[in-house]
Amino acid sequence: MTAFEPTVAATPDAEQALRTELAAQGVSPHRDEDSLIGGQCNSWLVIGLSDGDFPNMAEQPYMLAVLYDPADPDEVTIDRPVKAADEWSTVSGTGTSEAEGVLMPGRSFPGHDMAALAAYIADWRRNPDAIQDAAMAELRIWQAAALNADPADNT
Repeated sequence: MTAFEPTVAATPDAEQALRTELAAQGVSPHRDEDSLIGGQCNSWLVIGLSDGDFPNMAEQPYMLAVLYDPADPDEVTIDRPVKAADEWSTVSGTGTSEAEGVLMPGRSFPGHDMAALAAYIADWRRNPDAIQDAAMAELRIWQAAALNADPADNT
C-alpha cells in the first residue's frame, strides 16, 4: 500500500453485526441455513432460551432472526452487509411438536436497528410467554382488521 491509497474498513456482514449486538445483551445465537438450487442458500440466526447447544426445535422454544429486502422477498440471508431497505423479522417457535412447533410471527425492525432487535430477543429470553402473548394479540388484531371483525371475538 502506498501513502496515497486510502484504507477502507470492511463492512461486516449482517450476521457479524447482529452477533455483536446480541453479545452485548448476553445472547449467543446459532447459524442455520438451507440449500437452494444453484448453490445459493437462505441463512438466519436461531436463538434458544439459553446459550449452549443448538435448540431442539421440536422440544424447546426458539426464535429466528431473518434479514430480507422487501423488494426481493425471495432473498433471506445474513451473509451480506445490511442494505438501507432491509428489514429484520423475528419468528418464534413453541417447540411443542415434531415439526418444530407452532411458529408465531414476531416483530420487524429496520435493517440498521440491530440494537433494538437484540434487545427484543433478550427480552424474549427473559420472558418468552409475554412475547408470545403479545404476538398472538397483534395477530388477532391483524386478522380482525383483515376480516372486518372484533379482535376480542375468538370464535
